[in-house]
Amino acid sequence: MSDEDDIHDKLTKAYLEYFKANAAFEQRPGELKRREARRWLSVISKLAKERRNQIMETHLKKFDDGRVNNWKYALNARQKKAEKKKAGDT
Repeated sequence: MSDEDDIHDKLTKAYLEYFKANAAFEQRPGELKRREARRWLSVISKLAKERRNQIMETHLKKFDDGRVNNWKYALNARQKKAEKKKAGDT
């Protein structure tokens, strides 16, 4: 299991715990139930920030690699286009 799956799973489990805590709070609002629901919201917030960072890192890695490859392919395409144009002019 990768790191990303780990945080994603933790986030899912935290939401399910929050869902339970929120349902209990809605049924009978009280100090402890309020604290529990808010605690899970805090956990979700921290995990969401961590997951956002992972997603951005993954995107940047793939984006950087993709841009390098795209640049090479674009350069080759431009060169071939220029060669065809030059051959067509003569």
